[in-house]
Amino acid sequence: MKVTKLAFVCIALLSTAAVAGDKTNFEIYLSIPPSGTAVAAGSFIGVQNSSDTKSVIQCQIKVEIAALGATQRLYCHARDASGTDGVCVLNNPPQVFVDLVYALKDNDKLTFTWDVANQQCKSLELQRGSWQVRSGGAT
Repeated sequence: MKVTKLAFVCIALLSTAAVAGDKTNFEIYLSIPPSGTAVAAGSFIGVQNSSDTKSVIQCQIKVEIAALGATQRLYCHARDASGTDGVCVLNNPPQVFVDLVYALKDNDKLTFTWDVANQQCKSLELQRGSWQVRSGGAT
């Protein structure tokens, strides 16, 4: 009888621990209509934990020195498991875009949108929450 109660308590504790706090990997999401605004989303850790070998998500800032001074270029790229690519570029992006790219961590969800006609970046979003899988102590 005591063994049965102990087993029940252990199972109850383990099942509680298993559901305490939802964790999510954000795999790549792409929506590219024929015209208008396209969207890409995902997280670095979601791609790293994915079983496919094609998925990619990144945003980078490139600084170049030219005769008229330094210029910055924002480049974002996402590829889903089927191999579909989404890319956007923005010359001399607003400082808030640059700051957001530098603030990205492995487990943050990155979402970016762009104009399909000219591939110009329209928005960047960084989402960070407790539901995301923690990676190497990154918060």
